Amino acid sequence: MAVKAKKSRLEDLADAFTVERARATGFKIKDFETLFPDPDSEVGTSSMNLFVAWYKGLPYELSEDSFLPAPAAALLREKATLSKDPLTYLDTYTLPALD
Repeated sequence: MAVKAKKSRLEDLADAFTVERARATGFKIKDFETLFPDPDSEVGTSSMNLFVAWYKGLPYELSEDSFLPAPAAALLREKATLSKDPLTYLDTYTLPALD
């Protein structure tokens, strides 16, 4: 898996996890709880690790179910070259877009 296009990685990360770009530099993973309060589909450290690995084209061994917000999954589909397994995973573990 490789990134197709290069854009500011920080901007992509902010967009993927719906963090305002102005807050992206100082944003802490523990603050995800305020953005994604659903305890049944927690977005946290494992979600960030999964996203960054696939974004950079690195392997990632899943030790737990990691959910991704819809913008993160869309960005991966657009910019990363993903094999069938990651694409299937995204179909299952993508949270619906926030209204």
